[in-house]
Formats: sequence, C-alpha cells, structure tokens
Amino acid sequence: MSFGLELTNSNNQLMFSSDFAAFHFISKLNATNVGDPFKPFNYQINFSCNGRPLIFTEGLDSSGVAAGSCILKLTDLGSNNWSATLIFKGSVASPATIPVYIFGFASTPSNTGYGGFVKSATGVTMLNLQQRVLKISGAHQTIFKQSSIASIPPPDPLFSGTIPENYILSCPPIGESLRSSGPTVFGTYFGLVPYRVASTTVGYKLGDDYGFSPAGVEAYTVYENQYVLFADKTLYQ
Repeated sequence: MSFGLELTNSNNQLMFSSDFAAFHFISKLNATNVGDPFKPFNYQINFSCNGRPLIFTEGLDSSGVAAGSCILKLTDLGSNNWSATLIFKGSVASPATIPVYIFGFASTPSNTGYGGFVKSATGVTMLNLQQRVLKISGAHQTIFKQSSIASIPPPDPLFSGTIPENYILSCPPIGESLRSSGPTVFGTYFGLVPYRVASTTVGYKLGDDYGFSPAGVEAYTVYENQYVLFADKTLYQ
C-alpha cells in the first residue's frame, strides 16, 4: 500500500489493514422467541450498527449441551438499523430469549480515554481500540457432500484454528437433512447447522424444519463453500 497501516503476525500473515474495516463488538443483546407454534425455535431481534453486521449465536444451551443455532435472515431496515431472524435448538424447551452477539464497523472514537484508532484515506474509522475487536478463533469452510442412506453427515476436521469449549458461532444453514418418519409416512425436511465436537472437529445438527420430506427417505446434503466462524464467548461478556 502507498499509505496507511498494515499489521502482520510472526508468519507474515496480514492481521489488519487500514484498507479494510475491522469488525468490532457492538453489543450482547437478547433475541425474542417469535411465538409461532410452527416455528418454535425461531427468534427475532432488531438492532443498530455501522456497516453490515456479523451476528454470532450461542454454541451451548443452558445445560451446557451443544445447540443447533444459526442466522436465518438479515434485513437492512435503513439508517444503520437491522432486523435478524435466528434459530436456536437446545436440549430443553425453547427459552423465551437467547443471547446474541453483534459485531459491526467501528464507532467514531471519542476524544478522551485510552486506545488508538486508524482511519482510511477517506476519513472513515477502520479500527477503534476503545472497542473490542472481533477475534476469530477458528473457521470452517464446507465442501459439497451428500448421502441417500443417512440424514446427518459425519464430523469433519476444522478448516483453520480451534473451537473453544465456550464458543459462539456465525453462519447460515450449511446444508439440508431429510429424516424419515417411516416407510409410508412423510418425514421432515430440516436445515443443517454446525457445532463443536472437539477443538478441531465440526459436527452437524438439525436446524430449522422446512416442511415435509418424502416417506421413507433418509438423506443429507452439505453445501459447498459455506463459511462458519467460531469465537470465544468469554471475550464478549
């Protein structure tokens, strides 16, 4: 670059560039169950942030069991206001609210206090150390795979980094599952979402149910090049 700031690690990998905005922690908020008997695991939240947000959901439920969670829909309401629909399926009945973690572009730095900030050539704040910057601990990139004899894929090795035990994740549904209710009875068609099996292993759980599947069918599909981001929940309490 001809001007600006670049930060690299000991392996000469780029960690930050003032050509690109870093994601900053905006807030931990509660999404509310939509109260739809046909969508009992769906949650809704409205919020404000600079730029297009990244939304992270809880990886574990209140019992410490891996949940099936992801973001289903993000709507731009204008003027930095957003609405999101999420799914959260734990080991117990759906709670009234679930915590979500919102990350967006930096706020304008204040004139007092500690920290530093970096602006782009056009004067936009790209990094503000008065806010907590998003730290990705691990990332997963899916590859296409499918089966017509099972409804859940086997676990996969994590693409990069590690998944902390107390984790949050950001992703859409990354595949689909058809689960049979019997040889002559319609089954159910679900989305697939990832979860932590081990620090470097990703498994798959049932997400939102989309409707009925053909009788007697057990099958799954994992979409290609879907990205899943994992972060340490304890950094954003």
